[in-house]
Amino acid sequence: MGNQLAALCAALGIVAACKAGSRDARQQGGAVAPAIAPDASAVTAANPPPPPMPTSAPPPPMPTSAPPPPMPTSAPSPALPELITEALYRAPGGGAQARLPSAELLGAGWTRQLRHDGGVAVIQLAYRAGGQRAQVELRFPPHQAAAIPARALAEASAAVVAKQIPGAAIVGGQALPLPGGDAWGVALATTAAGAAVTLGVVAVTDGGDAVIVTTMAHAALFDAPAVKPVLDALFAGLQVGRKVARAPSLTPPTPLTGVFIRIGPALGEVHLVAFDPRGWALDERDAGAIDVDAAYAIRGGALARYQVVGDVVQVTYPAGARDDFQRNGPDLTLDGRSYCHAAATDGLTLAGRWASSSFTASTNVVGETFTASASSSYTFTRDGRYADASTASATLSQPVAPGDPARPTTTAGASADDGPGTYRIRGDRLWLTRGGATRAVPFYLRACGSDPQAMLIIDGALYLRDD
Repeated sequence: MGNQLAALCAALGIVAACKAGSRDARQQGGAVAPAIAPDASAVTAANPPPPPMPTSAPPPPMPTSAPPPPMPTSAPSPALPELITEALYRAPGGGAQARLPSAELLGAGWTRQLRHDGGVAVIQLAYRAGGQRAQVELRFPPHQAAAIPARALAEASAAVVAKQIPGAAIVGGQALPLPGGDAWGVALATTAAGAAVTLGVVAVTDGGDAVIVTTMAHAALFDAPAVKPVLDALFAGLQVGRKVARAPSLTPPTPLTGVFIRIGPALGEVHLVAFDPRGWALDERDAGAIDVDAAYAIRGGALARYQVVGDVVQVTYPAGARDDFQRNGPDLTLDGRSYCHAAATDGLTLAGRWASSSFTASTNVVGETFTASASSSYTFTRDGRYADASTASATLSQPVAPGDPARPTTTAGASADDGPGTYRIRGDRLWLTRGGATRAVPFYLRACGSDPQAMLIIDGALYLRDD
């Protein structure tokens, strides 16, 4: 399989399987031939466990692997930083990414989590339907200096699954027509308490980059309307190596770079505009990804463009509308409203508490008034720890009789405090880790004023110092 595949297998903790190679896969499952169909439901694979069928013993546990070693020294310096938004995950270096299913597609039954097993980033999605579950895991190993064959990687990974799960047998394997890279899938099957369990492994590679997708679930779930469209979307959204979407350069005569922030008159109102030296502009619709390459992939290239004419920055949106920003020293002005340039944040540590609040009220034609308020806070320490908390309340006021003033009749409230975690700030991202799970949110400071840390913009919301 070559030294590079061996190094990748070491990073994934499957050295023994790689040594055995496809020989083990064929021994356990017969001919690795077109015994599986080339759709997502037929190449689903293994890692976290589906729970028991109702009144039955649980299926066997998903296979585990040893923690991978640090990224090989042969890997190049990361070209793009790691990024996760609601719509996209990009691996460190930018050699692989996945468009993630929308919240509407996932519905209420799915959960999502990002974690890091040493140098391997892992995204796990889980679905529960009564006593049945489906789980999907995407693993993004470190870049390798030489090309990795998809078939060898998939067969080696499938051999691990077959050895670690009692009764699991390889059904077959074949190349898959996925748009995001060279792909090979291996299907496996087993039973648990008399119920069929479907497993599989799909490796998608291009050059020295790879994504390994494993799934395991009760077989009846894979064609369920809540599951199969999610699997189809995941496989269709994988991009590896040269297939990763990148925003091209528009070669503007006067390139700009940076994020600009406007604080609006409403409580917590924040507006953003960002410029990329390649000629692209982003606004608050991209608050979850002020990153041109990510936004380009998410929105299929439908981004705003800019050009500088004298002291005016002309931003033209995909639908044809245009905004003219006036340059005002380091800042911008649009229709008399000032946009302050963002301060540098990479590597920043914080100390103190910041809070954000919102309030809304409405009255209908019969005099009923609905009010709602919400607040959240973050507390940071210089040693990289944080805690957050949130509260929400709502009140419905109704008149006792027509024409009477409204009086509170129904009040509801909720609060949450999920405990401490750790944080780090890389570029314009605040990375928060708690309980082994990690999330990243956009993070900005305004450079205006005497104290840039008087207010923080976290995930598009305004937080004021409160200590």
